[in-house]
Amino acid sequence: MSSCRLHVFLPDEPATEETPSDEREQLQAAFEEHFTPCEGVALQDSTNELVSEIFDETDENLERIDAFETAVEDIHPDADTLRTRQDRSVMGGDADYDEAIMLQITHALV
Repeated sequence: MSSCRLHVFLPDEPATEETPSDEREQLQAAFEEHFTPCEGVALQDSTNELVSEIFDETDENLERIDAFETAVEDIHPDADTLRTRQDRSVMGGDADYDEAIMLQITHALV
């Protein structure tokens, strides 16, 4: 069983003025409903990133990621999400977990 950490990259700026101003806070609250946040381990310094504590790759934990993605769609229906995985040892740095699961939330292109 692999140990994982979820990294969620939030959109930088609203795509339109119709985007609710509290969207980022709603996304963070949804993240915190499903995962325990971890401070100071962001993969990218220049982005708005939410990071979870390390968890085991179980069906239950993967379902939590799915549930969070559903919450993202409810909060930000015009967003596109991309889920990727990367072996942590390939990424360099401290490899205190096996795989980084990365969820990029972007504004949908029209």
